[in-house]
Amino acid sequence: MTSQARPLSSYEHLGRTLAPRLFRHFRVDPEGADMRKVFAEHPQLVMAFNHGPAAGPVLIVAGYLRFIEQVGAGDRRHFGVTWKAFYDLPVVKHLARFITQTEEVFDTAGYVELLRNGTYNDFLVAPEGDHCTFGNGFDIQPFVSHGFVEIAVRAGVPILVASHQGSEAWSAELTLSQEAVQSVGRWLPQRWRKQLDRTSVLSIPWFPFTPIEAFKMRYDLYHPRVTVAALDAAGSKAERALLLQDDAEAVRAIMQAAVERLRELPVSAEDRVEPAAPEDPRDHLQTEPVEPASAESASTEPASPAATTSGPLDEAPRASE
Repeated sequence: MTSQARPLSSYEHLGRTLAPRLFRHFRVDPEGADMRKVFAEHPQLVMAFNHGPAAGPVLIVAGYLRFIEQVGAGDRRHFGVTWKAFYDLPVVKHLARFITQTEEVFDTAGYVELLRNGTYNDFLVAPEGDHCTFGNGFDIQPFVSHGFVEIAVRAGVPILVASHQGSEAWSAELTLSQEAVQSVGRWLPQRWRKQLDRTSVLSIPWFPFTPIEAFKMRYDLYHPRVTVAALDAAGSKAERALLLQDDAEAVRAIMQAAVERLRELPVSAEDRVEPAAPEDPRDHLQTEPVEPASAESASTEPASPAATTSGPLDEAPRASE
């Protein structure tokens, strides 16, 4: 955990800067959950985002911050998780800690405690993880871990399924022949080789030089069915994973239905993302109002030389009696 949890409002300048450079239109599905109501009723949430392509989280950050500003939820404090290696890479580790507000990757109990102790409101996670490397950026890939469900259940909070569409424009889909799959696969860890065998696709990061046409999001509230008692009664880690699977697959199905709906959701001129107006530094100056002098205190004599050298907030020297 970082020394001080920052509210989302401290990141809003980042959202205002990124959004107009990344997408021309931004829209949240009006048929999704009423997020003002959700935030009011749930002080803590586990927020599960679909990953999109490898660079999808950049768009997620810009879109989510824009949405938070729109609904006035800047007082909420978040923490998240990213690829473990990012916390050890020079330069990158500082960005990872800034975005996730954590110094390292914790176990399930650690994340549950961070939600329970009241320091943070929301735990942000993209459960597809690095499986996004083996998809088309649109279809939801199998989750790397179902641990986010267990964190929600043990913390006693619901899961907010946060789906987005449009980020698939940031990837190039490379379909490999069976021979190429076998040739590449032999150099990959078993978990990655299994995903490549399943899809025969590699997602190559692609950053267009112009903003994408539209970035759209939808929010759905999901209450896990598995219970703490059932998880505690599991005889092994494998058995516990099976108990979490149904809820995890339900979340994945919600994401897939959402991105398919979002692809057809139209945008209009009202959804246009305009560049943020530059801030005027004078807006941040703190000045004290100066009351005009009363008629009784005004002097009819010319001001002395000593008085004319005083600063505007200084008191003029008095004449000796």
